[in-house]
Amino acid sequence: MSNTIKKYDINQSLSNNFNHAISIFENIKSVKPSEQTKLDWDSFCNILKEGFESPVKDTALFGPYKLKENTTRGNANVEEISLLVFDIDDPQSKSLEDIKVLIKKYDCVIHTTWSHTNENPRYRLIIRLKTKVSPLDYDLVRKGFIFFNAELSNLFDKACSDIARAYYLYCFSESNKGLASFFINQGEPLDPELIKLPPPANDANVKPDFHSVANGVKEGGRNDALVVYVGGLIGRGDSYEQCIEGVKKWNQNNEPPLDFNELTRTLNNIWNKHYKNSNVQPINTPFQSTPEIKQYKIVKAEDLLATLPLPRKWVIDDFLPRNIVAALIAAGGSGKSYLAMNLAISVASGGILFNKFMPSKEGKVVFISGEDDIAELQRRLHWSTSSLPKQVVDRIGKNINFVDLADTFEAFTEKDKTGEVHMTNSVTNLISSIKESVSNEVDLIIVDPVSRFRGGEENLAVDTTRFVQALQIFTSQLNATVLCLHHVNKGAKSNGTGQNNARGSSALVDGVRLVMELNQLSEDEVKKQYGDTQVKLNILNLHCVKTNYTKPFDPIALNKGENGCLEVMTMIPGDHIKVSILREIKKTSLTKSQFKETYGKANGGMFSLSQKELVKKLEDFEKDGLVDIKEREPMTVTVKGEALIK
Repeated sequence: MSNTIKKYDINQSLSNNFNHAISIFENIKSVKPSEQTKLDWDSFCNILKEGFESPVKDTALFGPYKLKENTTRGNANVEEISLLVFDIDDPQSKSLEDIKVLIKKYDCVIHTTWSHTNENPRYRLIIRLKTKVSPLDYDLVRKGFIFFNAELSNLFDKACSDIARAYYLYCFSESNKGLASFFINQGEPLDPELIKLPPPANDANVKPDFHSVANGVKEGGRNDALVVYVGGLIGRGDSYEQCIEGVKKWNQNNEPPLDFNELTRTLNNIWNKHYKNSNVQPINTPFQSTPEIKQYKIVKAEDLLATLPLPRKWVIDDFLPRNIVAALIAAGGSGKSYLAMNLAISVASGGILFNKFMPSKEGKVVFISGEDDIAELQRRLHWSTSSLPKQVVDRIGKNINFVDLADTFEAFTEKDKTGEVHMTNSVTNLISSIKESVSNEVDLIIVDPVSRFRGGEENLAVDTTRFVQALQIFTSQLNATVLCLHHVNKGAKSNGTGQNNARGSSALVDGVRLVMELNQLSEDEVKKQYGDTQVKLNILNLHCVKTNYTKPFDPIALNKGENGCLEVMTMIPGDHIKVSILREIKKTSLTKSQFKETYGKANGGMFSLSQKELVKKLEDFEKDGLVDIKEREPMTVTVKGEALIK
């Protein structure tokens, strides 16, 4: 593949939109560009993404600028800049997916560089500018972007700041081409005028007129511009009082001006966040009353030791504690909604769960569904209760309540314009409806699934923590246990069972007190554990992968029927091998040693067991009273063993 941009490609790419000045250099030693042109954003991305394999790093480069006519590459010769480019040589344990979250609002490109490896990941970020930037403003714009994108800028190579720096085209070596990645994000072009920091004043007591940075913003963009503007004032060192005056001037030029109360509320929120991040004591402002000092209750250990602790309360004994947030994770379509229905039926009826766990009492359940509508919930309820006695079904009918939110958007958290995630009114409204229609106390609330009720970014810890806190409001207001249903990530199938399989940020697993995982066995796994059966089995294993208040329960095997209902497996994994061995003992009349020599083969043997494994089985059978084993005599199957193989 060629490592040059052809003139034909360039000429075909010109358009009437804002075109980005691009200079092309043959190699790192080239001082004069081989080509200078202007490309629209789409054309530049399409040419760059082609990529090429190169045995050496030193190939063709591009400069995101136009040089003065007949000059060489140098800062003083740059005429205009049209793109911001940053190198990320140390992503600080952030994955490419993590970085994509940080750049999602911009029109930009991110790609691996020639030196990229799994051990040392390296990326290049290219950001589209809305308008060209002069050399005099370049440093102010670049520093402004860094200032307003602190988390992202922490990853940047600080040495790559020269105006006339050139960057290699997207390429890769033969050894790492399988790792190469190129991603185009469709956001908004970066407006230099909104992020450009003011130049430093010659006189420390004289500050530049910063309110001109975002003059005359029209309705629809005023709040975003206000956040940028106040951040710039804080960044250059203005006091709170100076910010107030600057904001007043800035607001006069808006079309129309923002409401004064809204203006000051946003201003105060930004300053409070600034104080928190700076770890300094906030000052009292004219727009804020003196904050009331909150007194926290301090409990002495001697008071706790003076009385016995209350026993732990359960929704389902030794399985589901009361008044916690728990999670059930599983792949889509595996059966987690049916499992949740089983739990609801057990709690509502007071009936045993999985032939093993008893609810503490007959209780109230609220099932909040974000994907399945009421018609589907009705079908599942009928299928799941079809074999139960009428009096049990009557209890279930009185105690389970459904909230169908499948066709509405009722997120429990949302991200505001400042990037902060807050709890929505949906939480308080739902709690109010539950109290009015069901009870002031509910035993179990099921939220299915997490993805339909959370705002913010799934991969960001702080956003995920806010969602868990929203669920905790249900537990505290209704004295309930909340079970949220969530999907596993793409790597779960190959990673085995574990709490790291939950999709998104680990803050979800960290925040909840109990995590269960439902895994579907493959056909080969079913055959290995249960043998060839006359009826096709669809086996799911339920595991406890995290618990803070209980001991983990043993894995539970469930069979998923044709209508999706789940039943506890009565067959025990490995029993088919036990029966086969007992039958063979009865047929062959071999001694223990002869049987071991004849059938002990790990690969290809009748039982696929090594000699050591087979001897262990025989010894276990003897202990269980299934066979009689005598020295140098044929083994015999006992009456108890005969009962198994009939």
